[in-house]
Amino acid sequence: MLKLVFALLNLCLFSYSNVGPIDFAWESPKANEESLRQHYDEFLSRTSNDNALMSLPYETFVNYYLNSSGLTLDDFTATLISEYCHRQNNHVEELSDHQIERSSNDAFYILKDGNGGNSISNPYSTLFDPIFTPYYCFQQFPSYTSFDFSSVKKGDIILETAAPDFGMGHAAIVYDTHKFYETEEGICLTYIQTIEAVGGGVQFGFLDTNRINQFGVMILRTLADDDEIEDCLDFIYAQLGKPYNYPFEQGRINTSINSTEWYCSELVYAGYYSIGVVFNQTSSGWINPFDILWSSYVFPTCFSNTPDPVLVGKSGNTWSFKVYNRTGISRPLYYNSKLCFLGAGLTWSGLYDVVTIPNVQNNLFYYVGVDENLFATTAAFSFTANNKRMISCCKSLASQTLHFEMKKAVINV
Repeated sequence: MLKLVFALLNLCLFSYSNVGPIDFAWESPKANEESLRQHYDEFLSRTSNDNALMSLPYETFVNYYLNSSGLTLDDFTATLISEYCHRQNNHVEELSDHQIERSSNDAFYILKDGNGGNSISNPYSTLFDPIFTPYYCFQQFPSYTSFDFSSVKKGDIILETAAPDFGMGHAAIVYDTHKFYETEEGICLTYIQTIEAVGGGVQFGFLDTNRINQFGVMILRTLADDDEIEDCLDFIYAQLGKPYNYPFEQGRINTSINSTEWYCSELVYAGYYSIGVVFNQTSSGWINPFDILWSSYVFPTCFSNTPDPVLVGKSGNTWSFKVYNRTGISRPLYYNSKLCFLGAGLTWSGLYDVVTIPNVQNNLFYYVGVDENLFATTAAFSFTANNKRMISCCKSLASQTLHFEMKKAVINV
């Protein structure tokens, strides 16, 4: 099986090697041949290993770079080296029986095989992760408009506050922030790759603008260092292909690397548990995605300069929130002191009760009280920067469970 996987990977790597020599009669606007040769030699020197996979031919290296979008040659080479070395150290040798039975009903951001399902007809969609994700693994191509994703880091936790499963949310982990993929046209792009336990089992997915908008994503971060994060991700990588199993009434928190099944927040919990980061558990017998949000080891990070409110509770007719500023600088916080309609909050229009907190310091939070309002159900908060207003809205507020649904928007000021 391992030989088969290697053969399929090499097929992917050599897919551009049959296009013939690169014609450098013209001067590339991105790099000249001497620079490309130097960077290719650096790639070879950093990835040489007697036990390694076969290396990329020079023609393949050049074609991927020349057809890449938004990457400097230095960044392209560094990312490729990191990706290639990581693949060498994380092989999966065989698929067990439980990894064959997979569902095809997962959300658009889960990677699949070329037929839109996730059977093992193609190992790229299950356990083995090639350097360049083929275009046919995507149910929908990633989109990175509106929000600034540059501050998202490996090991960050994705909390979907608006996931449909019983209002419990969904949790995933960022595995790679600059994962390569190739489009149908052969253009090389990057995406934010995730690993998560969903209906079809533990699989690869991605984070993008559409996911943030549709599922009300918050980005959470721990204080673990880079080496600890890598160990956490190695644990989670080892779970790829294992089936999903929701705990329901009996409750369950697996933490062993040999556990045979996972639910979403349990997988994230176990990965961090393996490096000594233990999230607070408030649910009965299991770990809820919102438990991770409330843990003392976790803080929201304003990945796109949007404020990140966390519901604290309700006293009388007033909802209480902690609003975090993780934008890197101190800045004013704007919020509507009464609940509003979602459309008004996301467009920041028709709001008559806006309050300004002049200076919320970076890495701190501010307690905010929002009063009830007839028929309105949304709490609206915003920061401004570079002639943009970054908005976060919380709706479906639940005083007993402290669950809520987050919606975000970026508009011109």
